[in-house]
This record gives sequence, C-alpha cells and structure tokens, in this order.
Amino acid sequence: MSLELIRISGDKIKISLTKEDLLEYKITVEKMDYSEKETQKIFRKLLSEAKSQTGFDAGSARVFIHIYQSSDGGCEIFVSKIASGKEQKPHSHGKRKTGYFVFESLDNLIKLCAQLKILGFKGSSSALREAENRYWLRLVAANSYHLAYAFEYGARSAVNVSESYLSEHCKVICKKRAVETLGAFS
Repeated sequence: MSLELIRISGDKIKISLTKEDLLEYKITVEKMDYSEKETQKIFRKLLSEAKSQTGFDAGSARVFIHIYQSSDGGCEIFVSKIASGKEQKPHSHGKRKTGYFVFESLDNLIKLCAQLKILGFKGSSSALREAENRYWLRLVAANSYHLAYAFEYGARSAVNVSESYLSEHCKVICKKRAVETLGAFS
C-alpha cells in the first residue's frame, strides 16, 4: 500500500490513497458513505494508521471528513477534528480572530461559505472581488477551527492585508454575512 499521511495541524490530517489502495480496501470514492459499516471500518483503520505514523489522534472527537477524487483514480481525504460545543462557544474574555483568504475562483469561495454554514459559523464575514478576478473572504471568528478549515479552499493571505488595500483594490460582493449569503448558492 502506498498510503500517504500528512499532518496539516493538530486538528487536521490529509490522507492520500492511490487507485491501488482503494482496490485493496475494496471501495470506490463514489461508494464511500460514512453511514455504511464497511466505510466506518475503513476510516477507523486509516485513523489508526494516522495515529501510529503521525500522532494524529481523533480519539472520541467528532470529525469532519472531506473527500476529493484524484485524476489518477485515487483520492485525498481531509479529516478535521470538530471542537466540542463547549470549545466552540466564545468566551467573553476570548479574543476574536480575523483571517483574510484569497481564492482564484468564485466557485471555491462559494464552496467554502457553504461548508462553513454547515459547520455553524457564527462570526462575521465579508467577500470582495479584486480586479484580476481574485476573490477575498474576511472572516472574524471566536473559533480558530473555522479559520483553519478555510485553507482547504483558499490561501490565507501571506501578508497582513489592510482594510485600506481591500477597499482600494476590490469591489464588495457581500459587505456582511458573506458566509450565510454565498453559502446559500452551493
């Protein structure tokens, strides 16, 4: 088996399976359904392997699984631990985190917004379009998990983007509630 495991962060791992790996597990991407016992068994085996190779331990945590089929017949699986309800609630003394993400397509921006909506994003968000058809999403959240999740769809701005840069070079798509508004289009 040529299974590849990459730990992205403490709460996220990427699992790459080749076409041969899928044949060995006797499953296809189309038939991966976590409600099926066989799929659950395969994921438990993959997470066990991930724990032994990378130290990633989902334990009893709830996980979000996102699967992308590869052009070579394999797939990439992103597994993210979801914080418990207690961890997700903002504390009055907690600091809200801001992240700026850039996307090369509107489609990726909309897909992220739809996923964040499903995950219960409760922060503030705005979306903008830059002249060369790049799209920006500004997220302000009490939960850094939502900011980390955005990496699957776009790139976090490498430099501190200022509001003045965005207002000078971009047009506003959604001034407020971009996650809720754009997420409805998916």
